[in-house]
Amino acid sequence: MKQRARLLIGLSLAALAACLAACLLLAFQTVFRSRRQLRDGSTVTLEGVSFGRRHRLDTRPWWQKLQQPSPVSRSRLPIRGPVYQLDTTQDALVVWIRRHWLPQRRRQARGFFEGALDEHGCRFPRPAGAEWTAGRPPAYDHWMAKTLTVYPRRGPQVLFGFFDINARDLMARFEVPNPTPGPYPAWAPEPYPIRKPKGDLEFVLEGLTHAQNRVSARSLARFRVEKKGRPVAGWEPVFLIASDATGNSVVTENRFGRTGRGAWFDGLCVWEAAWKLRVQFACLERPRFVWSFRDLPKPGPGESRALTAAREAQGIRLEAVRVDADEEQPGNRGYTGRRQGHVRVRVRSADAPVLLTLLQAEDERGRDLAPSGPGGSLRTLAGAARVYCRPPVQEDAFRLRLPGGTRRLNLTFAVYEVRTVEYLARP
Repeated sequence: MKQRARLLIGLSLAALAACLAACLLLAFQTVFRSRRQLRDGSTVTLEGVSFGRRHRLDTRPWWQKLQQPSPVSRSRLPIRGPVYQLDTTQDALVVWIRRHWLPQRRRQARGFFEGALDEHGCRFPRPAGAEWTAGRPPAYDHWMAKTLTVYPRRGPQVLFGFFDINARDLMARFEVPNPTPGPYPAWAPEPYPIRKPKGDLEFVLEGLTHAQNRVSARSLARFRVEKKGRPVAGWEPVFLIASDATGNSVVTENRFGRTGRGAWFDGLCVWEAAWKLRVQFACLERPRFVWSFRDLPKPGPGESRALTAAREAQGIRLEAVRVDADEEQPGNRGYTGRRQGHVRVRVRSADAPVLLTLLQAEDERGRDLAPSGPGGSLRTLAGAARVYCRPPVQEDAFRLRLPGGTRRLNLTFAVYEVRTVEYLARP
């Protein structure tokens, strides 16, 4: 009996010690968070790090966490709350940051941008994520949940830095654990110039150069296209996917038209042995088809209108599916805000991929329906100027400006031939 009593007392003391240790850990967790100061006097605090597809940050005081360790929260960012949750479509590293504004220095705030970098100083593409503000005057907290899908994966740590947008130098950084440290292989690059035949043409990658602009690191791929040893004009790189052996992948659209046989894209670590470049070329000077849809009905604000118009030739079919008009938003001093909408299209291709562009959009009066006005750019909802259509079917939507009095829409689309080439290039 005495031995059993001693065992129970020992277990009770051990449980009590574990509870005290948990209380101390929760109590001092807030005190020992990593904190850095920026040049304008504001402070940034690393509140947490998470990896996966479902992310959660609990900002409640430690005593509330003890009372209810795992609260059920259905809120999603940017909804306010003591427990924040964020879902991503793929595995991602999320860095939770809180920036505290000093009231006397709010007018002296300096612009900055944030992003991942590695031990070589190579900057990775700027992360996406959610941002929101909490607090009451005169002090505010600016919260950031930065989603990193492209980051340095070979080392034990990931560096997350804050850069001065004017001086372009590093102001502060945090070291966070790398959730995917490898090991990873090293790819063997092909020697320059890299020649890739595709049909009757040969697509040549001459080399890569690198530069850093104000907010990111960029790389320039220089190409030329030949036919039987002679240069061919008209072919341009429109999409470029750069990936490395660690699983990073960056998709860049060449939005700026002709760039002198080259394409700028968001780069990766230049110390990698090789990058895989998947480039989609299109002959932008000679579209394969130019199809127009005239007198399409324009719906009222907040409404949708189904369409049945279609064009088809040589195994490619373009369908105008629907026109949607957004709700009118009130503008300044009670005036009606901008009227926006979009047209949804569907492309069916039997075997080969094609490229689709909305060349022109007008109403029945001949007014330009580009969102930014006359001479503006017609882009998709995701901001792309062109849509890469994979067989057998691809659907997307282009933004439109729908001014008052518009009743009918006249749209002109261009379909281009696409050829895809892959290179293993040395950075």
